[in-house]
Order: sequence, then C-alpha cells, then structure tokens
Amino acid sequence: MASDFEEFDLILAMDHANLSSLMQNCPAQLQHKLGLFLHYHPDSIEEVPDPYYDGESGFERVLDLVEVAADALIKDLVK
Repeated sequence: MASDFEEFDLILAMDHANLSSLMQNCPAQLQHKLGLFLHYHPDSIEEVPDPYYDGESGFERVLDLVEVAADALIKDLVK
C-alpha cells in the first residue's frame, strides 16, 4: 500500500527485483527507508536466493541466512 512508505520506518526487500519495484512506487523523499534484508547479514550476500532449485538444502540455506540477518537486524534496531 502506498501508505506503508509513510507509516513504516524500514521496508526491506528480499532481492533486487523487489527492491526495484518498491523504489518505483515509493516517493523519492521516502526511499531512504528501503533496503535489502540481507544487508544485515554479516557476509557479503545481497539477495535471498530462491530455495526451490536446490531442494531441501536450498530451504535450509535460506532459513540460515534469514535467521542470521534477522538477529543482526534486531540488534541494529535495539541500538
């Protein structure tokens, strides 16, 4: 929703395609609120990979990435 850009302090996308869509719909003055979720992961991984192509191990990898990034995000928000 368009109001999300004003209502929320942070809007995170899982990949560059979704981030691009958000940026196209977000007013320029609010685009500083947009980012990639894995920006919070300590490794240099930018996008959450699509787990469907790697079977069960792909889903485990995505879960691991998301858990680490979520923990780092929470620590950052608490600061």
